[in-house]
Amino acid sequence: MAWGLGPFAKYEGNPILKPTSEGWESHALYNPTACTDGEEVFLLYRAEGPCDFPGRSFTSRVGLATSRDGIHFERWDQAVMGPTESYEAPGGCEDPRLVKIGETFYLTYTAYDGKVDSRLGLALGPV
Repeated sequence: MAWGLGPFAKYEGNPILKPTSEGWESHALYNPTACTDGEEVFLLYRAEGPCDFPGRSFTSRVGLATSRDGIHFERWDQAVMGPTESYEAPGGCEDPRLVKIGETFYLTYTAYDGKVDSRLGLALGPV
């Protein structure tokens, strides 16, 4: 079925990002969102790494990588968002989605308490 943006062909060099050997993004990377300012691509992604809370193996955080060509990305060293609220811990902040309206970025994400509840969270930027 044809639609307005396709068809797409998978990039032969996949994956464009992989987990690191240690740290906050050492277990898995997935569920990204991307935006561009016309010169640079900003990729926000879910990263899983060791949990800082008892009773859980992994915690999700949001990472950021940037690229000039949309293929070769450089990661930020630290997560741009992690669990700070009771409704986010110990599961984490997951599955970012981003849109810019005017001068404000609206980042929706899944806030997961690691037990039962997943909630929709919102972060605004620039702050």
